[in-house]
Amino acid sequence: MTENPAPTSLNETRAEAARLTPVTATPALDQQVVDRVLRVVAANQKIALDQVALSATFEELGMDSLDGVNLVFAIEEEFDIAIPDDAAKNIRGVREMADGVERLLREKAISQK
Repeated sequence: MTENPAPTSLNETRAEAARLTPVTATPALDQQVVDRVLRVVAANQKIALDQVALSATFEELGMDSLDGVNLVFAIEEEFDIAIPDDAAKNIRGVREMADGVERLLREKAISQK
């Protein structure tokens, strides 16, 4: 049995870790929800839509706590949902916002049946 040689660089170490890490599926986001969230974030921050990436954190977008509160209100209005305060405090980026919106929309749809 031959042994794999130890990685000699940081990139080799990362590549080896990625190879050994199991892949877990993450649910795909609804593109319409993502597009609407991106538009609301861009409008709220008064920046071009192409400057808002799904992977962006609110810090990267230059948002402060007041911007965050205003964004929550704008998202609630856009989607006709209520974001719980405790959940809003933990949202740190665009993807998390889109995930949370989808979750709340699913819950709303289920409760209306």
